[in-house]
Amino acid sequence: MAESADAQVIKIEFSSWELLKQGWSVTWDNAGLAIGGFFLYWIIMLVAGSIPFGSLIVGGPLSLGLAMLFLNMARGRGGDLGDLFRGFNQFGLTLGAYLLRVLIIVAGLILFIVPGVIWALQYFYTMYTIVDGEKTSLGALRASKRITKGNLLSLFLFSLFFGVFNILGMALCFVGVLVTGPVSIMAMALLYNKFAEAHQMIPEVGEPAPGQVVSTPPAAPPEVAEYTASPAPPEVSPQPPPSGIPEAEPSAEDESKK
Repeated sequence: MAESADAQVIKIEFSSWELLKQGWSVTWDNAGLAIGGFFLYWIIMLVAGSIPFGSLIVGGPLSLGLAMLFLNMARGRGGDLGDLFRGFNQFGLTLGAYLLRVLIIVAGLILFIVPGVIWALQYFYTMYTIVDGEKTSLGALRASKRITKGNLLSLFLFSLFFGVFNILGMALCFVGVLVTGPVSIMAMALLYNKFAEAHQMIPEVGEPAPGQVVSTPPAAPPEVAEYTASPAPPEVSPQPPPSGIPEAEPSAEDESKK
């Protein structure tokens, strides 16, 4: 990305309430996949959290998989639960980006909290940029910082809005989070689309997702021309002389030969 593009600030106008309504609609249209993917993600993270450093190890690949799953639904491309595990195809990249983001935010929180909040907002969409093609951990962090530049306050209000929304879900014996969680992540994906479209980051339809193994069909064997034998000419049988014409009488020489 050129430096001029890095310095470009694009202000994105959006309404958290409208994103909530859109997120609800898209989640409802993909209810089984959205709720199932969200539930599976948190079950795996809870199990990994019981193992030393487990959540740090699988957090990156699973975070990318969750972003990919919800982005596919938000973009009308369907998706399947396999998307949730596709980040493991790029384990080093996702692990590096995840750990860098966590370390930066923790360091910022130690520095009187405010820098940590700012950096958390700047690197809000790190995993989403990897979904759209960033190839390095630092590149993903820079891309997230670039697209959120000039939009940190609105992102902060967006986070507060959906934080309250999820608190309401937890108030319903935590069962409500199975609805508010997927809707919130869908709203995040829809908002990311606005940033990505403004910065022309969305790959064309049909391009493989990062980490997706694309199988190339084997080349067709060369065509072999079939040999067809030419038909034999028809046999010509001797024709009798026309009627009315007398046969020639044998000559004396022929008679002597006999």
